[in-house]
Parts: sequence; C-alpha cells; structure tokens
Amino acid sequence: MSRDAGIGQACADELGMALGSAAAVVQVHDAGGVASVDDPVEVLVTVPAHPVPGVASRDDQAAFQLEVQRAVEAVLPGMVARGGGRIVLVVTATGLPGQTWRDGTGSAMWAMIGLARSAAREVAAAGVTVNVVRTGLIDDEPSRAAAAADGTVAEAITAAQRLAPVRRPVVPADVAAAVGYLVSPDASYVTGVVLPVDGGLTIGQGT
Repeated sequence: MSRDAGIGQACADELGMALGSAAAVVQVHDAGGVASVDDPVEVLVTVPAHPVPGVASRDDQAAFQLEVQRAVEAVLPGMVARGGGRIVLVVTATGLPGQTWRDGTGSAMWAMIGLARSAAREVAAAGVTVNVVRTGLIDDEPSRAAAAADGTVAEAITAAQRLAPVRRPVVPADVAAAVGYLVSPDASYVTGVVLPVDGGLTIGQGT
C-alpha cells in the first residue's frame, strides 16, 4: 500500500533542512506505520498511499485512515504537554470534484480533513498546529507503471493531469515544499487549513 515513499522521502529531506537534525519527524506511509511513532515527536507528517485511478483499494484506504488517526492520537498528548508541535496530513484531491472512482479514497481523504480541523481547534491554545496539504495526482513511478500496464488507467491519469491549469503534473518536491512551510516558525499562526498543491485543479471547488 505504500505508494508514495517518494513523497515521504522528499518531506523528510525538506524537514531536515528546515528544522535541523534535532527534529523528530515521523511519516506514516501504510498500515503498521504507527508502531514507529515514539514520543517525543516534534513534527508528524502523514503521507497517503496515493491513489492511482482504477488501482487503489478500498481496504487500503480505510486502513490508512485508521492508521493516521492512531498516529495523531499517539503524538498529540506529548505535544500539548510540551507546549508545541506540528502535524501535517497529506491527502489527495480525490472526492472533491466528485470523481467516479469507487475505491473509498474520497471518503478517506475527507475523513482526514475533518480529523485535522477538529484537532486543530482543540490544541491551538497549546501551541500545536494541525494542517492539511491536498495534492493532485502525483507523477511518480507507481503512476507510470500503472499507466504502462493498463490503457484505461493511462487514459484516466492523462485526463486527470490535463485538468490542472498549471500544465504539468505534481511532483514530490512540490508537496515537500508546502509541508516545509507549514512546520516552519513562519507558519506558527496557521492552523486548521487545507493547502492545495494541485496546480489549480480544485480552483472554485471549496475545501
């Protein structure tokens, strides 16, 4: 299920530069990842198994949703007790435009946005911020492999990428840069937001 290890590594590299070696960064890529969440954690970044049209599994998405919730619950008490922390949940734009993909991805992404907003309100006074980065379809090896293996999937991926006003696909570095901002001191007054990194794909479609 761990399709977005590229994004996870890009985020880790970005945070290493932004925060220095003293920062504890945890990425939850798949079911079982929460086992690696050991307090103290200063920054939690969760990265979804990015859906590929016609490939993602409903069971995978439900498992990831639960894993993200467990990870957030694991780190929040320590962050609140220490008076600070950063949580960023990376989700996808699936479900916002009302795609017909029936893999449960859209509902899982919306659930994580709800989780982030609720948590942000609860812990803001303790100096903990909780935000969401919402991406478009990532141009990565899993997407390219799925397209090469199935013409229908290739057509769906091409159509999705052409919808973005910025005429290029999203790459892991785009996502990592947004995450880096949200965990930086410059974003200490930013919480509960959904930051689109999708090349304008969801302009005018709300949050």
